[in-house]
Amino acid sequence: MPFYHLKSEPFWELRAKDCEDFHDKTKMKSLNNLKAVVNHARLEQGLAVCLSNPSDRQRLYDYLVWRYFTRSNQQQQEGIKDKVASFVDKALFRMWRDFWELRVA
Repeated sequence: MPFYHLKSEPFWELRAKDCEDFHDKTKMKSLNNLKAVVNHARLEQGLAVCLSNPSDRQRLYDYLVWRYFTRSNQQQQEGIKDKVASFVDKALFRMWRDFWELRVA
């Protein structure tokens, strides 16, 4: 399950239910098992702010589609690359800045 395997990523934190199976990778092979042990996920504050803004959310969506799913149209990639890269750089900087400020505080 991708959600379980991404649990160590810094942009979110999976919150377990009162269950010892959360740390057992062999039990995370289905969505039902994941639902049984995970209560919710907590997003990093900067990412949550970014996702709450419709314009920023669309730009992030466009970047992810361009970066990971669009490979066939070179001109389309070049057209949005500069716009999206600038936005993502700024958003990631804000996200990490907010993340580390929370850690230090």
